[in-house]
Amino acid sequence: MPTTSLIDNSNFDNISFDNINTNGGAFNFAGAQDVGGHGDVQSQITNSNFDHISFDNLNTNGGAFNFAGAQGVGGHDEGHGLVQSEISNTNFNDIHFNDINTNGGFFNVAGAQGVGGHDEGHGAVQSAIENSNFQNISFDHINTDHGAFNFAGAQSVHFDPVHVDVHH
Repeated sequence: MPTTSLIDNSNFDNISFDNINTNGGAFNFAGAQDVGGHGDVQSQITNSNFDHISFDNLNTNGGAFNFAGAQGVGGHDEGHGLVQSEISNTNFNDIHFNDINTNGGFFNVAGAQGVGGHDEGHGAVQSAIENSNFQNISFDHINTDHGAFNFAGAQSVHFDPVHVDVHH
């Protein structure tokens, strides 16, 4: 099944996501996100504005984070299809991502990010941005701790999950 998001002629102003801890869960705002590998992931944003938004002190604790893009994250033996993000005639102004810790999770802003895990893959990863503005964007103190970070681009990542054997 595809995961699809379409935003057109919309405004998102004065929003605070400060001090959120997903404790390993996935976080998505204004985009399309598939975690677990189900199919195509497509996000399209046109003629919209995102102003004065804060994500300060966000901790996903290993979970995936997606804002205004498309993110497909597979797991063990689970792949996903095409990951595609398109942004046109849209403005992003005064947005803060300060003191972010994904703790090994994956972080995507306004792009396309395809993440494949152990023994699985994914389809094409494509990002297109046209006639849009990104102004006063702050990414101070970002710690992905072996995770991946993507801003306004296309990123394909393969990782091998850490396995820990405990013997009593």
